[in-house]
Amino acid sequence: MTTKITREMTIEEILGKHPERSQRIAQELTNAGLHCVGCQAATWETLEVGMMGHGFGEEEIEALLKRLNGVIEEE
Repeated sequence: MTTKITREMTIEEILGKHPERSQRIAQELTNAGLHCVGCQAATWETLEVGMMGHGFGEEEIEALLKRLNGVIEEE
């Protein structure tokens, strides 16, 4: 069973739980305007806190979560 990506996960945790999809996940983050992959905060900052810190609201967070979970469910 695939571990669902949640807003409480750090970027590092998300990538670590889904190494086979890490490139696609990183691309989705970049497309959303988040350049988290090389950022030091990716080790301790949650996806939600990072997005809010970059000015994103609830709708954008939910939309990104939907896209990220779509990536990990791809076959």
